[in-house]
Amino acid sequence: MKFKMKRNQLEAVELVVRLMLQANKPTNPAEKLIYDIVYKFYSRIRSRVERITPTKDGWSIKFSEQEANAMHVFICNFPVPEGYVYEQIQIDTIYYQLDQEYGRPVCRNQEYSML
Repeated sequence: MKFKMKRNQLEAVELVVRLMLQANKPTNPAEKLIYDIVYKFYSRIRSRVERITPTKDGWSIKFSEQEANAMHVFICNFPVPEGYVYEQIQIDTIYYQLDQEYGRPVCRNQEYSML
């Protein structure tokens, strides 16, 4: 999954993910797994933000399926710190697109479950 962004949007996402990671340390193995995947993704965002010039894809970011699922769970379960309105808008935009892709019910063996 790919998100096209401008540099300031990418910087906002980097800031809010960093704050969320700092504020929500994992307390059990499941949270640690999600935290590690999101941290790896955050590292890619941080290195992209630190660049002076855009890459051939501009400032867009790509999620692997595992990263997208982890980000969906992370954003859904951990609050964005108060006072970061622009950053909240940017992370909500990502969340809504992830939710459309990974949060919808799917039919498996005559039962519905969330991805």
